[in-house]
Amino acid sequence: MGADGSTPLHGDPHAGAAARLGSSGSHQEGGGIEDSHIVDIYHVPCPSGPVTLYVCLYHCPPGRSPFE
Repeated sequence: MGADGSTPLHGDPHAGAAARLGSSGSHQEGGGIEDSHIVDIYHVPCPSGPVTLYVCLYHCPPGRSPFE
């Protein structure tokens, strides 16, 4: 959701899939290979201009997971 409350992709999973540019490989969260995760890149059309998002779908820092 945008800062103004808008939803640039209108909740459409197909638009979300089309916005995905690919992945940047892995990033390291901790000290071991078990903390290495792929980062996906999305190009999202926003009212103020396009935004590039880098999303790690596999790791949430403590206190950031919706399941805690």
